[in-house]
Amino acid sequence: MRSRAKLLRLERNENSLLEYPPGRRNEDAEIQRVIAVHKPDILVVSEFRNNPAGAKLRRWLTDFGHNHQAAGRTELQMQNAVLVSSRVSFEQIVFPELNFNAHRCVGARFGQFTLFGVYFPVMEAKRPVFAFLKSLPKEYLRRESLIIGDLNTGCRYWDEERMDLSLVEEFGALLGCGWTDIWRMRNPMLREWSWVEPWGRRTGYRLDHALASPPLLSRVQEVHYSHEERESGVSDHSSIVLNLQELDSRGSDS
Repeated sequence: MRSRAKLLRLERNENSLLEYPPGRRNEDAEIQRVIAVHKPDILVVSEFRNNPAGAKLRRWLTDFGHNHQAAGRTELQMQNAVLVSSRVSFEQIVFPELNFNAHRCVGARFGQFTLFGVYFPVMEAKRPVFAFLKSLPKEYLRRESLIIGDLNTGCRYWDEERMDLSLVEEFGALLGCGWTDIWRMRNPMLREWSWVEPWGRRTGYRLDHALASPPLLSRVQEVHYSHEERESGVSDHSSIVLNLQELDSRGSDS
């Protein structure tokens, strides 16, 4: 069937899935509050960790109505991965060809719509993940597909307050494969930051992106960054909010 969906991509602070000592601010409750306010149908969490606090978040999401979940597998509890959760069932897609980066991409097939939740490493370590996405079968560009997450880079000048983003040419090459930066398409002359250095001059960057296949573009009603999470300290990144209409979920049980 076709249905509307609100999609939220949220990044955890890298330490926010640890167990907290008494008296420390309760980041778990704040993350839960953010999710409850946005009321997403589909949630993508970057810097998710497969540890006791991560399990606690997944139990809360189940109570919230997100009964369908998938997370990247990690060997160590301190490794950052990606979690996808949803009110609607989906089929998880795994990518063994990513090798030691496999936990950085979670695929979710919702009938005719495919989601890639990603969390990129920094500097040159991003290159294998870019290579993987550029080599995806062209069928994903012919169907409703979305790459969303922290790519840790962007476009030269437009996505950086200081010109020092790494592998901007790889970001451009990924777009050259046929993916569209939805926010940039709708805000061609705007500079807005999803991450700001917490030190020094507090330089800003747009590192978090939603890239759509051509058939998905007409389904995107709205795309914007929610900065409250970053400005309040719940996350060190702003969230991406997408409102999608008339997604074809045939092939998935509701």
